[in-house]
This record gives sequence, structure tokens and C-alpha cells, in this order.
Amino acid sequence: LRSEKFKTDMSLLTSDSADDLKLLPDAVRMVDQMKTPYGSYASLGNHEHYRGITTARYLFKKSPVPLLVNNSDTIQVGNASLFIGGIDDPVRMGAKETLFYQQTIDKTLQQEHGSDFKLLMSHRPDALDYAAESGIQLTLAGHTHGGQMGIGGRSLLESTFPDRYLWGDYSIGESKLYTTSGMGHWFPFRLGCPTEAPIIELVKS
Repeated sequence: LRSEKFKTDMSLLTSDSADDLKLLPDAVRMVDQMKTPYGSYASLGNHEHYRGITTARYLFKKSPVPLLVNNSDTIQVGNASLFIGGIDDPVRMGAKETLFYQQTIDKTLQQEHGSDFKLLMSHRPDALDYAAESGIQLTLAGHTHGGQMGIGGRSLLESTFPDRYLWGDYSIGESKLYTTSGMGHWFPFRLGCPTEAPIIELVKS
């Protein structure tokens, strides 16, 4: 949100941007209209695959927001280089797709050459496990909707699925993850788990 209150520098979409692909161009255009200094990027999620991945990729190609699918961009921020990668989505539901994340993250990192900070967009937070092994400092994810129910800023299902990183901030060593509860939902209710568009601040240590 580029406003006097927030003054954000970049917008990142970790996908499921529009469940109705007819709305996708307008949704992406709204993000682009924020005119953030370092632009906007998007990655893919399961709903783009469900609704028609060929159409979704075509609409992103026509849009002003670059879609990163197992690839990346590197931008200069002051005297530091920021690597931004985006991976595909495994589409399937259920167990962690460990091999999928290894393959997609490895492919994305092929274009990384000594950047100062590595940021990964993954629709699903499960990517944190291999992202941490790969030296990625920050992963941004969504997908879970926080389980639609929360208490104290954590998913009510956190104790049931402690390794699924359902909502909020997580760390493995020096690698961090933020899973947003998202701005929409499939189900007609949320309980203690409001919608959000999180603002992440990167501060040089």
C-alpha cells in the first residue's frame, strides 16, 4: 500500500490472486497502481492451476506485474542486491511435497550469484524447510488462510499441525518465514483470524 501511512517500496503477491480468472487482470492492475518504487512481483498458487493455468499465465504475461515461476530477478537497493525468487505450486493437497520444493527452489536459485539478501515467494509455507537449507533469508507465503480460526495471532490448528507454519512468523536457524492469513477465503466465516495484507520491513543489521 503506497500511502502516507505505510510508504511501501514493493508489492509481492504469493498467489491465489483471483479465484475467478476474469477478475485477475483488474486485481493485478490494482496492485500495479500502487506504483511502489521497486515494483511488484507475483508467484503461482493452486487456484491458478485449478482455474486454468494456461489462461492465468497468459493474463499475467499481459499484465504489468512480472510472474516468477521457478525463476527470479535481482534488484539493487542502495548498495545492496536483493534476490527475489518465485516458485511454482505443487497443486496437490495433503502431505508436504519435499521433493517438489527441492527441485523448484534449486531451479530458482540457479540465477542467484552472491546477492546480499535472498527472498523467496512460495504460495505454500512448507517451502521453509528447504529454503532454510538453501540459505534463503526470508520466505513469504499464504495458502493456509490461518486455518480460518485463530487466537492470539496464531492459528487455532497450530498445535495439531506444528510443522505446517499456518499463520504468522517462523524461523529455522537464520531463515525466516511469514505466512499471511490472506485477504480472502473459501469459507463464509473467519473466527479470530482476520484478513491481512502484511507489511514486512527489511532492516540492514
